Amino acid sequence: MEWPSVPHFTGCLVDAVAIDRDAAAFRRYSVSLLIAALLAGIFAGLRGSVFTVQMARLNARVRRRLFDAVLRQDVGFFDLNKTGDLSSRLNNDCSTVSNALSLNINVMLRNAVNVIGVLCFMLALSWPLTAVTLASLPPTVVVSKVYGRYFKRISKKTQKALAEATEVAEESLGSVKTIRAFAAEPHVSADFASRLQEFCRQNTIEARYVVGYTFCLTAMPMMVTVLVLWYGGMLVLRGMLNPGALVSFMLYQQQLTSCFSSIADVFTAVAVALGAAEKVLELIAKRPKFHAARLVPERCVGRLALEMVCFSYPSRPDRRVLTDFNLAVNPGETVALVGPSGGGKSSVINLIERFYVPDSGVVRLDGRDLADLDPRWLKRRISLVSQEPTLFNRSSEQIVAAAKAANAHEFIAALPGGYEEVVGERGSTLSGGQKQRVAIARALVRDPTVLLLDEATSALDAESEAIVQEALGRVMANYTVVVVAHRLSTIQNASRICVVDKGRIVESGTHRELLERGGAYENLVRHQLSAMSASAASLNSLDRDA
Repeated sequence: MEWPSVPHFTGCLVDAVAIDRDAAAFRRYSVSLLIAALLAGIFAGLRGSVFTVQMARLNARVRRRLFDAVLRQDVGFFDLNKTGDLSSRLNNDCSTVSNALSLNINVMLRNAVNVIGVLCFMLALSWPLTAVTLASLPPTVVVSKVYGRYFKRISKKTQKALAEATEVAEESLGSVKTIRAFAAEPHVSADFASRLQEFCRQNTIEARYVVGYTFCLTAMPMMVTVLVLWYGGMLVLRGMLNPGALVSFMLYQQQLTSCFSSIADVFTAVAVALGAAEKVLELIAKRPKFHAARLVPERCVGRLALEMVCFSYPSRPDRRVLTDFNLAVNPGETVALVGPSGGGKSSVINLIERFYVPDSGVVRLDGRDLADLDPRWLKRRISLVSQEPTLFNRSSEQIVAAAKAANAHEFIAALPGGYEEVVGERGSTLSGGQKQRVAIARALVRDPTVLLLDEATSALDAESEAIVQEALGRVMANYTVVVVAHRLSTIQNASRICVVDKGRIVESGTHRELLERGGAYENLVRHQLSAMSASAASLNSLDRDA
């Protein structure tokens, strides 16, 4: 950055040497130039450091607000928005927005102040030359405005293409074992390459606009410089302007052109930032489907009810999962939901957890609509153990009593780090049975009233299942339990078993009652026992051959 006083002192110095031959004035203006240069460096450094700190703060603030806004959304939002796209918004777009805004505010303020100072000196030197110089301003503004409109549109497409490429990369890296198992690397690589190709194509289109824009912004100032130099030379020849003043004016004119060029670049960068910011700001402003209820009951007894519930997932709105579904679970009761896959069992768990809201009907806890209850209070009263629990790689407040109840204390204590052991991403260093027991302990540590088990043992081997079943059997009597399972060992001791098929409960009763009835449940049990009998027969055959 040059201070507006620098060209003035330069012109005075030229006059002192070339015209006045004044040594004292030459020394004075030389010292003035030196002081101006030092002050310019000091203030430029201070300004840069301030904006660097502010840029980091803005970046962190934008990321935090976007992250919090995403966390507030209902689970249906994540069905419609893929993780890779959200990750790209959180990383690439937030950086683009914060960096562009903070850097360009710095550039804009610096050049705006410089323009004001330069124009004052230019007007003092020669207002006709100033008018000629400013003649290029309207065309420059028009070109910048038209270019900014087109560039914003192209920038949005470029950011979208990059987000899609990031999405493919994250999805692939998260499923690398499956990709290796099916030798799908060439297909995944080709998919990623096609997304990058689209990103490059959008950048090529963007570059075409840059050619025309750069030509206009480069050619016009140069033509104005030639015009000013010609007109100023004519004024000097006529004695209307001294040479030193013309030198100062030409330096001011170049400085003004540089400022306008920087301001034009600011508009270009802001256009790019706005393309990225539009989606970021849209996500930050997005309100979750659930309203923020604040009702906090004094106690929870655990009485659940689903009344005339109809439900479809947001990603498949035309496919009804539950239809006029009714279910009542009394405090301390264990209700098992069984039936064919896709019948709606896990959807019941999702609605009780309030991952989703029903299309119609109501889900109640102790007679109150879940929509009226404070979310944080609700999550402390309802705990979930799913089929594939996700463990976080961090220390936590796990309580030894909860670990013992989940049959987890023994193996946790045997780990090198005990309860502070780092278990890796998603608990990768633990076996399936160990992860499941830690998940049970995590569900119990909050001392909930309602315990939801969604296929909690279906992915385990027989030995691990037996250990987990023992833990579940020990704790289930203390809670209101809704369990989704297929294995007979998990459900036969439930207070009530409900057969769910095509979004409705088609049978309900105890294990013995349903077997005696000879309906859908009896068929499910028969099929499972037939499979077990076939396995037993195979083992007997092997024993005889031996």
